[in-house]
Amino acid sequence: APAMAYDQLVLTMNPIAYYRLDEGAYVPKVAPNIGSLGAVANGGYYNGALDSSEAPLGPQLVGFEPDNTAVQLNGSSAFVGTLVSLLNNQPVFTLSGWIRRGADQANRTGLWGQNDLVEFGYIDNNTIQAWTDAGLNVTPNPFPNGEWDHVALVSTGPTLSIYTNGLLAASRAHTLPGGGVSAFNFNIGGGGVFDGSGNFFNGQIDEIAVFDQALSPVAIANQVASAVPTAPQIAVDLPANTNVYLGDTLVLTVGVIGTPV
Repeated sequence: APAMAYDQLVLTMNPIAYYRLDEGAYVPKVAPNIGSLGAVANGGYYNGALDSSEAPLGPQLVGFEPDNTAVQLNGSSAFVGTLVSLLNNQPVFTLSGWIRRGADQANRTGLWGQNDLVEFGYIDNNTIQAWTDAGLNVTPNPFPNGEWDHVALVSTGPTLSIYTNGLLAASRAHTLPGGGVSAFNFNIGGGGVFDGSGNFFNGQIDEIAVFDQALSPVAIANQVASAVPTAPQIAVDLPANTNVYLGDTLVLTVGVIGTPV
């Protein structure tokens, strides 16, 4: 046995730098899932994604804490990835979140989605695209650089819709490819959204939510109204005109948006 361990011996020689490189396997910092799937759907911060960047903040955006943070993505390698295929066998879903473009975006820049199933992002700098069996485009790009904006993608099953800042921007009939199943995992901001890898967003992303239901236009609008002060207004008032027979039940439905919800 040696009289002195190797590392101790080296230190006696007064190195100005000494890296033992024995830290073990790299484990990305966890992005906890607080939805119903729990830890099985946790994400991880990869390739320089920073989890303490500027985010939508209160009190200007009233629904957020004054110390809220977002993920900063560098447009070249960083993304938040999961180890699950969240959208498999989910013909009905909603994906929503907030983005702030840090600069003009490269072609095929991913926001969030699952390659070969539901691909969502900037197909070019001036066009937001959702791709399932074909493209659904919002152009020109509605979001300026340096501004926090809300965007949502909703599938009712037969119909796919994009909402920007709470308003319907585009809609079409669609069918999920591959029988509604993809071998890829759900990613945020890159790591493969339109493609198997790459697709890196330049800017900040925050508050990504995945639902196994098609949120109503009122619910989408109220996500925005919970952050951006909005005067109360009636969004759904049905039926506008109907006839019923004496003794039958008349059902009146109202949907309201505003701050507070």
